[in-house]
Amino acid sequence: MRNKAIDTVGGIMILFMIYRHVILFLNDGSWFTEALTYYPLLFFMAWFFFKGGMFHRKEALEKTLVKGIQRLLVPYLVFSAVAVILTALVYGCVQGMEGVLSVIRDVPVYLKREGAVICNSPLWFILSLFFVRMFFSAARELHIPVVCIALVSLAASYGLYLASLPIGLYFENIATGLFFYSSGYLLKDRQYDNNVFFISAFIYVVYLGYCLLRRDVVGEFVINTHTPYLPTILYYLAGIVTIDNLFRRFSFLQSDWLARIGQDSMVYYITHFIPIFLILFLNETVFHLNQWIVLLLLVLSLVVLLPLCKRILAKERCRWMTGSGKPWISISVNHTAALVGTFMIALAMTAYVVRLLIYTA
Repeated sequence: MRNKAIDTVGGIMILFMIYRHVILFLNDGSWFTEALTYYPLLFFMAWFFFKGGMFHRKEALEKTLVKGIQRLLVPYLVFSAVAVILTALVYGCVQGMEGVLSVIRDVPVYLKREGAVICNSPLWFILSLFFVRMFFSAARELHIPVVCIALVSLAASYGLYLASLPIGLYFENIATGLFFYSSGYLLKDRQYDNNVFFISAFIYVVYLGYCLLRRDVVGEFVINTHTPYLPTILYYLAGIVTIDNLFRRFSFLQSDWLARIGQDSMVYYITHFIPIFLILFLNETVFHLNQWIVLLLLVLSLVVLLPLCKRILAKERCRWMTGSGKPWISISVNHTAALVGTFMIALAMTAYVVRLLIYTA
């Protein structure tokens, strides 16, 4: 049985994310565009990690790994490749071979820096969620309390923020994501307690007012921002709990249309940015249209292309590309290998950060 309230919120978050990517190029500097339409759902990416923790199921680590590969890494790799190929073709038509080579050169640069190719940069979340799930499952197998997982991941995230090291953004994405994933696991049912709801709503409203009064836009996830870091984390958590409660308590807010979008959030997530990126590139290099015409073109193209992608990817032979169908290859992983591999990856990431800290000291 699907949770209609959560699916409705998921639909809102996906549409808001697409909206943010569509209007990003406007840069009109207005208070309405930069703050009023932004701050109320500033926590939208954190919400997806939180939701993942809410529906986390305890299972063998090797099973988590196999599921992660099939449901997250396969869509990540497939739609990174699709984005690179389409972008190379369009760049090639406009700029010739130099355009194709520039796309190819950018791939490793942005993978190292952001954890995703620039022509489909939102895929950073898919990769981060994969590692978050693996680290959380491994910690649970080692019987580490979830509260400790949350506190350690928050400390790591805050430490990376303070250190401001020249490392890939996915380091902090994973650390912060693990905190919200752990919080979702802990607050799955407790978030609906009246006291938790009222306290969260109070914090949310107060901090939202603070943001609007400052009129200073911060990052979509708590990365490389100049805001008070820990209060912003608290605001995200309060916002998540508040919106989950509103849609749970007031059923008239729930929508079948939004719930369907929430159910198909993976499809919209992995496909929406490619046409946005290509249209903006063509306008910048070829057409030079008025920004409002470009905005209309973006909206119309997404209204047509996203439902079309949904229909195509819903076909049985295509569902594996979104991680929802029967996998095209069987994967078997030994339990010890999965545990050791996860531990080694975590150790390697930690060692890399420590090395940079020593080097920059």
